[in-house]
Amino acid sequence: MKRIGIPKGRLVVSVAIILSGLSGVIAGGAAGASNSKAILTVCNGTGGPYSTNFNPLSAGSPTLTGSGGEDSLVYESLLQFNYVNASEVIPWLATKYAWSNNGKTLTFDIRKNVHWSDGKLFTANDVVFTFNLLKKFPALNLGGLNFTTVSAPNEWTVVINLPVTSYSALYYLASQLIVPEHIWSKIKNPTNDLNLNPVGTGPYLLKTFTTQNITLVKNPHYWGTGPAVSTIEYPTYYTNGAAEAALDTNSCQWGAPFLASTSKFYSSGHGSHTLWFPPTSSVMLIPNMTVYPLNILAFRQAVSDAIDRPAFAHNAEEGEEKAIPSATGLVLPRDAGVLDPAYANDKLSLNLKAAKKTLVAAGFKYKGSALYAPNGTRVKLSVSVPGGFSDWLAGMPTIVQNLSALGVDATLDAPSDTVYLTDLADGSFDFAIWTQFSSGPGPFYQFDEMLNSSFSAPIGKSAVSNYGRWNNAATSAALNEYAATNNPAIQKKTMYTIEGIMVKQLPLFPLEYQVAFGEANTKLFTGWPSPSHPYATLSPYVGNSNELVVLHIKPGS
Repeated sequence: MKRIGIPKGRLVVSVAIILSGLSGVIAGGAAGASNSKAILTVCNGTGGPYSTNFNPLSAGSPTLTGSGGEDSLVYESLLQFNYVNASEVIPWLATKYAWSNNGKTLTFDIRKNVHWSDGKLFTANDVVFTFNLLKKFPALNLGGLNFTTVSAPNEWTVVINLPVTSYSALYYLASQLIVPEHIWSKIKNPTNDLNLNPVGTGPYLLKTFTTQNITLVKNPHYWGTGPAVSTIEYPTYYTNGAAEAALDTNSCQWGAPFLASTSKFYSSGHGSHTLWFPPTSSVMLIPNMTVYPLNILAFRQAVSDAIDRPAFAHNAEEGEEKAIPSATGLVLPRDAGVLDPAYANDKLSLNLKAAKKTLVAAGFKYKGSALYAPNGTRVKLSVSVPGGFSDWLAGMPTIVQNLSALGVDATLDAPSDTVYLTDLADGSFDFAIWTQFSSGPGPFYQFDEMLNSSFSAPIGKSAVSNYGRWNNAATSAALNEYAATNNPAIQKKTMYTIEGIMVKQLPLFPLEYQVAFGEANTKLFTGWPSPSHPYATLSPYVGNSNELVVLHIKPGS
C-alpha cells in the first residue's frame, strides 16, 4: 500500500495558473448539489489503528499516518494542483497569484465570500496567521516552508516574501492547509492540540473520530458547489489484503491498496470497478549516509551492482510496477526530454562478480563468504520496510538475499507503519525503502525532496524528507538553481548535474517505478478521474487532490 507519512509541501510546481478552474466544481453560492444519502467508504489502510488527532498541522494527523487525506476535505489550501497535468493549477481559496521582485515576492488574491464552517468570514488574515504559526512553531512546518515575511495589505490580499528567488516555492506555499485565526489563536500549544472539533472551509465536517473509523459529513455552508456524496467513511485497514477484500465485496468503493493481480481482480467479475496506476516517481532504496560503510562510495557501488531489481519488482508488484532500468533514477519515457545523453546507456543490472571485485579493490575483505569492512568489522546492516505495505514487504527479502550474497550480514526490519515513519524521519535505519508519493510534473520534485540538504537533519532529529542525510553542496546547488529559474534550458542543465550525481555517487538506489495506485467502484459512484478524464489521479492520497475527486463524483443510479 503506497501511502504513509507523506510529507506535506514537498512538491513544487512552477507553471501558469488556469484561472477558469474546474468546470462544475467551483461555482460560488449555496452548497448541496444533491440530497443523496450515499456513503462513500475509502479503504486506504494504515497498518494499525488511528492516532486520535485531527490537527492538520501535526505529524500525528490522519493525513500523515492514516488512510489518506481526511483533513484536506475539512481544511483547504490556496491553490489546487493537477498531478496528471503539470500545466493545470486551479484557483481555490486564492483566485490568482503573481510573482514580483525577481521571484522573491508572491502575492495571492484571496477568494471573497468564503466562510469557516462555524459561520465566521474567511479573510487574508487567516492565511497570514497560519503561515506565522508555522514560523512560531517550527514543528508544525511539515513542508519545510522557507519564507521571511507574510502580510495582508487588506482583507483580500496576501503577500509572501522569500529569502531567495524561488519560483518553485509556489507549490510549497500554495498547498499549505489554512486554519482559522479566531480558533487557533486561542490554542496555547498547537503542536500538541488534537483538534477534535475542527473548523474548516472545506466541503466536509468531522462527525466522529475513533481509532477504527473517521466519519465526515457534508458541510452545508461550503463556499463552492457542494459534494453530491453526503458522507465519507474512513475505516482503518491493517493490510493491503484487508483493503483489497473490502473493494472485492464492495464494502469499500475507493482506495489505493496494491492488488496482487489486477487481471484476477477483473476476471472475478469486477466489471463495475476502474483501476488507474499512472507512474509518478521512483521507488528508492535509501542508504543512511551516517552509517558505516554506507558512507563509502565503493560500498554503495557494490550494493547497486548486487541488487536484482527485476526480481524485486516481480516479487513485490507482480508486474504492476516495473524495475527501473536507468541509473539516473528518471521515470522513463516520461522524463526522456531531460535525460543526459551521456547517461542514456547507463543501465542498472545485476553483476555480483563486479560488486565483489569493487569491494576488494576498496579494502574490504572476505573471510569465507563473510564480508569485513576496511576497519576490520563484520558488515552487518538491516533493511527496513513498513510492515503494512504488503507489496514492498514481499519484495524486500530479495534485497536481503542480494546483500547476503554480497557477504553482508543482512536482516529485515518491518515495524508498524507509524513506527517506520518515525524511524525514517529520525534516521534510525541502515537501508530504508521510500518514494515520493505526491508526484510533481517531473524528476526535479523527487530529487529535491530526497536529496536537498535543506530537508535533512542530524540523526535523532526529524528530517523533512531527505531521510538518507545526503548533504552534498553540488546537489543542493543544482536543485536550488532549478528552483530559482523558469528557463527550461537552465532547468535541463541542472537535471543533467543531478543525473550525474545519481550515476556516479549513488545517493539513492532506484528500484522500481512508483505508480499512483487507485481503484474505484464505477457502479455505486460515477465521475472518477481516468486517462480520458484526467482532472486528478484516481489515488485518494496524492496531495490535497482528493478534494477534487469528491467534488466530481456522484452516487450511481
